[in-house]
Amino acid sequence: MLMFVGTVALTTAGMVYAQSGTAQAPSVHYDVSFPNAVHHEAEFVVTYRGLPAMERFEVRMSRSSPGRYAIHEFAKNVHSVQISDAAGRELAIHRPDPYSWVVEDVEGTVEVRYTLFADRAGGTYSGIDLSHAHLNMPATFMWARDTEDYPITVRFTPATPEWRV
Repeated sequence: MLMFVGTVALTTAGMVYAQSGTAQAPSVHYDVSFPNAVHHEAEFVVTYRGLPAMERFEVRMSRSSPGRYAIHEFAKNVHSVQISDAAGRELAIHRPDPYSWVVEDVEGTVEVRYTLFADRAGGTYSGIDLSHAHLNMPATFMWARDTEDYPITVRFTPATPEWRV
């Protein structure tokens, strides 16, 4: 669980490995910003690099949270999802269920953008306002199947200079 309370805006949750040549080492990078914190929203840009050729690339919101023994529909708080390839071309998204977004035939780099509405801070959900962001990871971060072992970095851009991690 991450909580912002008032100066440091950068947290790293993993490492990015450099590799020479045109192929990129697999990695996941989250950029999280709060341009609309007054309305309880965060903006996410998730960049997956070094993906092998995949017929089906699926991003999901979790449906459970550690220590909680119930199904949660965290995806209901996600909107404005866009998925694009390395050239910035938007890809057609299919929704096989309420908590998954799927695109077909990807390789290399894929960028996922989404907005999270979060007005219910606590041990299970996330909450954002002008004073802070309380982020429960399963309720906040989309993740992609078959990338669980990729190193991850997360960069936060706070809503105000007073926020700190």
